[in-house]
Amino acid sequence: MKMILHALFQLVFLLKIATVEINIINLLKRVRPFSLLIVLYFSFMYIFTRSEDLEDFPHKDPVAFVPTMGALHPGHLSLIELASNYSNNVVCSIFVNPDQFNDPKDLKSYPRQTGSDIRMLMDSNCEMLFIPDINQVYPDDVSIDSQFDRKGLDLPMEGRFRPGHFDGMLRVVRRLIDIVKPQFLVMGQKDYQQFMLVQNMIDSLELKVKLVVGSIAREEDGLALSSRNKKLDAEVRGKAVCLFESLTWMKDHYTKYS
Repeated sequence: MKMILHALFQLVFLLKIATVEINIINLLKRVRPFSLLIVLYFSFMYIFTRSEDLEDFPHKDPVAFVPTMGALHPGHLSLIELASNYSNNVVCSIFVNPDQFNDPKDLKSYPRQTGSDIRMLMDSNCEMLFIPDINQVYPDDVSIDSQFDRKGLDLPMEGRFRPGHFDGMLRVVRRLIDIVKPQFLVMGQKDYQQFMLVQNMIDSLELKVKLVVGSIAREEDGLALSSRNKKLDAEVRGKAVCLFESLTWMKDHYTKYS
């Protein structure tokens, strides 16, 4: 009986993710009486919503982990591909971390498209997807150690304009590392200041994980692929590419003028 119910759920689940809008978290929570995890038989991808289920799931080391906040694009998928070069056990997470938003309006407007994210991951080399809610990431009984000497890396550039952002980012990365327990942590080069801080945290706290950095994925005109760039209007979008063009020009002419 349990197997029949589980099979029926798979059919409902696959039909659900074919729609444009999906309340995936509520759907997954309703299956708990029948199964601790959801196996998408046609994609061989496991989906977890509870940290204890992911932690208890039997798999062979090593694990390559790609943390995201969703609203996936080809840049994220390139990180999944890069992770698959290090392990067959590729784990991706989708969690919009409120701790790294210093503006509540920014948090509210951050793009969320869980249904299409899952469809993209089903066609990639992702083996496991972790979609926790805030209580799974930040339970009351768990202390998260993300305090260390940041050597001033969090102060300039983005840190200057988004106070508290890097505190929240480092806290959630540390927590996700504790849950997933990866041997490889895969992040994108686009967020240069972010991965420099993460590497500093790994070194300072002596975490047993290797940071792997993937190159920047870009649009045809050179603009970096970004969930936030999707929100740019046409005028700003047209101006944004000048940064890449300027940097490319400087790179190409560096030896001529140095």
